[in-house]
Amino acid sequence: MKAKLDSPPSEGVGHANPLGNALGMIVGSAADVLTVWQQAIVAAVFELCLAGVMVIFDLLGQPGQPIA
Repeated sequence: MKAKLDSPPSEGVGHANPLGNALGMIVGSAADVLTVWQQAIVAAVFELCLAGVMVIFDLLGQPGQPIA
């Protein structure tokens, strides 16, 4: 077990952002700007979906008003 911990890792992480790396290989030098936009758009869509889920959950949890 100790020998396993002392040995160097066989393979490290290739890239922190594999999608950005693929985009850089396709587009070239403008990949950094496109990667930032890609991450911003993904974050915005995630936040909008999260807000939508919270609103829908709140609307579904409210009891209906009694009819007078």
